[in-house]
Amino acid sequence: MAGIWHVVSKWTGGNIGTGFTNLFFTEGVGSAQQCVDSTRSFFAQAYSAGAALPTGITINVQPNVDAIDPVTGHLTGSLSTTAPASVVGSDSGRYAALAGACVTWRTGDFSPKGKRIRGRTFLVPVGSQALQQDGTIDTTLLGFINLAASTLILTAPELVVWERPGKGGSTPGSPHVVLTGIAADKTAYLTSRR
Repeated sequence: MAGIWHVVSKWTGGNIGTGFTNLFFTEGVGSAQQCVDSTRSFFAQAYSAGAALPTGITINVQPNVDAIDPVTGHLTGSLSTTAPASVVGSDSGRYAALAGACVTWRTGDFSPKGKRIRGRTFLVPVGSQALQQDGTIDTTLLGFINLAASTLILTAPELVVWERPGKGGSTPGSPHVVLTGIAADKTAYLTSRR
């Protein structure tokens, strides 16, 4: 089974503290640099080049990419890439630090319990104009987010959802290729930034 590459994006600034977004790609499909660059492009496109991200918040895709054995979860190596430019927020209006959007990554695979394997990426927070009065996402921003998700799947090296191994190796981990990514037209809330 192929290994996976782990790309980490670090969020800082504003009143959100520090948080991380983790994306995984099939090792050897494309390059680690392409994974890093595609991740940065995803955030830039989803946030309309920072216009929908609150002022003071920055997303930095980390240049070090870890190689992981998906079955055991053990690190097998680390690669250095060139750090892409930060995605910097420029929406100076009010925002809710815990509210935003969420992309659900769908695969064609099922767990032993019969549930479809999927992953999520939270885009929290969003700027002042991104949430409508009824609690849904602004139509224009939702279009940017869904286009960014589709672009990441089509242009990046193979994006996967990693089902991690069970505690103590009780069950093996496994990667699952992402087929679609979509953000629903409703507000998502993020309670932890680990």
